[in-house]
Amino acid sequence: MQPIKKINNYYKAIACAAFFLCMKAASALPGFTPYIEDASGEYVYYEDKTFTRKSYVGFLRYDEATYAARYYAPKTDKDAPLSVTIFVTLNPASDHMEITGEKQIASGSPRDGEIVNYLEDMMYTLNAHRIKAGSIVREKERIVPDEFMQFGGKVVIEYDYLIPLFNVKRIAKGSDMSILFDVVSVGKLASSKDSAFSNFSGFPEYYADKKNHAPRKKTAAKKTTLSFDGQKIDADEDWVQKMDNMWMLGNDAVISMASLPKLAETSHRAEALMIRRLLEGNGTSYADWRRASVRGAAGGYTLAAVFYDDVKKKATRIVRKLIKKNDGSYAFFTMSVFEGAYEPNKSYFEGIADSYTAVQ
Repeated sequence: MQPIKKINNYYKAIACAAFFLCMKAASALPGFTPYIEDASGEYVYYEDKTFTRKSYVGFLRYDEATYAARYYAPKTDKDAPLSVTIFVTLNPASDHMEITGEKQIASGSPRDGEIVNYLEDMMYTLNAHRIKAGSIVREKERIVPDEFMQFGGKVVIEYDYLIPLFNVKRIAKGSDMSILFDVVSVGKLASSKDSAFSNFSGFPEYYADKKNHAPRKKTAAKKTTLSFDGQKIDADEDWVQKMDNMWMLGNDAVISMASLPKLAETSHRAEALMIRRLLEGNGTSYADWRRASVRGAAGGYTLAAVFYDDVKKKATRIVRKLIKKNDGSYAFFTMSVFEGAYEPNKSYFEGIADSYTAVQ
């Protein structure tokens, strides 16, 4: 795990950020008003399964008038990796997508022109379908039957307001609802120098390191309760307290409990924005949305996702729980476990997370 000082600074940053999460986030693509407005630096990646080789397409918002789209196909036994990016400027006053300028960064492949056309078509078409879908404000995803030429006609589009830009979660087709287009990662750049969007290269097929991790012995340590500021969980004495609000299980896992201040705006929209931020990747840590989940309702949520560090080649399972207190602040529980340790001990870690309670 990370050094204790770095972990502590991370939770301080989360607590500070939560207070400002509901300030004006920014705006959106032309023609529709999303439930959660997009912020500069937010991006989303999808796997487009209509290609014969594994292919990803991503979209990034730089500012109100500047966006990027990128196609990436990993290396195969027969083909070199292929990466093509376009940067476009839009007319923010238009009620539809109107590209006013474009710059291309291509790989020199004979397919570059074809891929550029694909990216342009996807931006235009996804925006048009999002406008057509109208308001998406439901707690859960919205399913919309539609006609999508790029995917062969009649499809079903699943929308989710937690996903930035077009709010598209997946596109499926046929009686078996075969998935053609599926969200794989959502993130936010930390600065203009952050290269996370341009460096995205997908996720490993498997995360767990079976060589270095094994199921915990059934003769587990003595049971105990970990508590902080009205919050508590049932664990065991293998968890060593490192700070008032933090415990570690060797180098495999860390638990923390904290309080987040009252949001600047007290609304469900503000909570939704906070949830989106907590599920976004940052820097070299990419959020794997194939393994992301949100459970609960207003005032109480359980968030889970796997975050993959593309530099260290390590995956971490992070479970977060938010419980709104009577004064408007939030009890905030976080459990981070290396995926290699989590997989063979899933019921053990789930039992700890499920035992979490907080005084409201």
